[in-house]
Formats: sequence, C-alpha cells, structure tokens
Amino acid sequence: MAQDVDQKQLRKLLAEKLPQREIARRLNIARSTLQRMIKGMDAEVPAQASASAPGNGLPVVDTGKLTPAEADAARTDFWELIEWWRERKLQRVYESTPRETARQTYHVETRFIRLIHREAEAEGVSITEVVNRAFRGYFSGRE
Repeated sequence: MAQDVDQKQLRKLLAEKLPQREIARRLNIARSTLQRMIKGMDAEVPAQASASAPGNGLPVVDTGKLTPAEADAARTDFWELIEWWRERKLQRVYESTPRETARQTYHVETRFIRLIHREAEAEGVSITEVVNRAFRGYFSGRE
C-alpha cells in the first residue's frame, strides 16, 4: 500500500505543515509507515546535494519538516554564515601590525578590569589590544 502513495502528493502535504497523523489519515496509511517514507525521502540525495552526504566531513543538519526548497535556502544561509565567521576570524588575526609586547603587572581598579574583559570579548580582540588602545589614547602626543 505504501508503494501506491504518490511522492508528489506526500511532498505537498508535508509542505502544508500538516501533522503526521493527519497526513497518514489522508493517505490512508499507518503513521509508522509515513515516518519510514519520510525518512526514506530524507535519505534520497540529489546529485547536487551529494556534497552534504555523511562521511565527507560536512555537517548533516536535521531540517525537520522543511520542504526541499526551504532546506536548500537554509543550507545556503548556513554556508553564508560560515563564510562570514571565517572572514571575521581573519580580520581579528590580521587586524593590526604585531608590535613587541611585554608582560607587566599594574594595579588597576576592579571595575576597569571587568570593562577591559567585556570590551575585548564584545569586539573579539585580545585584552592586550584593549589595554594598548587605552594607553595610546592617554599617552598620544606625550611621547
């Protein structure tokens, strides 16, 4: 009976975001059969999507009840996010010319220490960068 179910009709019902019970009722099949069919549909990998198949090092994302078009859009957004993150990391690494630094202990008000840490975390830079920026601002024109 499950072989008689039209894949196009099943995809349409899934796209309507109907509950699985309702879809199974409309198709006159058991819910467990419907779940196996959906799982089988997820396992079918189109030629262009084979790059995201398990075992090639790329993440497999649970798309839930997304239509194929929605899943492609989410995949595109995901890769754009990864590219943005990689660019951001590179900017942090190559943000400024490295300068000679040395470890030195200064006694600073606790509130400034918290602010320095918060600023460094918010900007994604090192604590050294924040402290040096503060010193540059204070000492600029005094050298």
